[in-house]
Amino acid sequence: MFWKRKAKQVESAGRGFSVPAGQRVYAIGDIHGRDDLFAQMIDLIRADHAARAPAELTLVLLGDLVDRGPQSSQVVERAIQLRAKFPGLRFLIGNHEECFLAALTGNVRRLRYFMRIGGDATVQSYWPEGENFADSSFEEVAERLPGLVPQSHIDFMSNGEDMVEIGDYLFVHAGIRPGVPLEKQTIADLRWIAKIFSIISVTMERWSFTGTAYRLAPTNS
Repeated sequence: MFWKRKAKQVESAGRGFSVPAGQRVYAIGDIHGRDDLFAQMIDLIRADHAARAPAELTLVLLGDLVDRGPQSSQVVERAIQLRAKFPGLRFLIGNHEECFLAALTGNVRRLRYFMRIGGDATVQSYWPEGENFADSSFEEVAERLPGLVPQSHIDFMSNGEDMVEIGDYLFVHAGIRPGVPLEKQTIADLRWIAKIFSIISVTMERWSFTGTAYRLAPTNS
């Protein structure tokens, strides 16, 4: 999800809300273990970028790479490999990455919660081929899973961001809390708040905050 926010003193490519001149930004939302769709989206982005005037490309992954779909491990690996082709890649930590990393500590309670919100599919994607983790107890999965997830995957997810600002735009995973300045937003809200509201219109520091797309625009005096 993204915001349009009050313009800063930056060189812009056009009028109104924009990214800095000479830049182009693509953002991909929750992939949730669908590496097949992820690959298709990357192909579409490459084709669209090639069809336009030359520009510096930034790809923003908005979080929730994992869970629900059957290919979470492949999605994370693809995201890592994309850095070689998209040097400007930015990755936001979603609530599902947060829960995945917590489950990798070996804590059984955290693993149970992770699996309840779709993490069972993620566990299966890392589980050895031919084995069904459902035959194991929660305690056995909690003990074994950390050794099955490559360190490169853990590092990638751990080193993600919570906010990305590019020109007049702010990208976060879930949302922002109305009435709270951006610099005081909590990580919990940035990763989780989306379920608290769906359609609202409030004023934040003279910017209007509207709907689930979270577009911030200057209000008239």
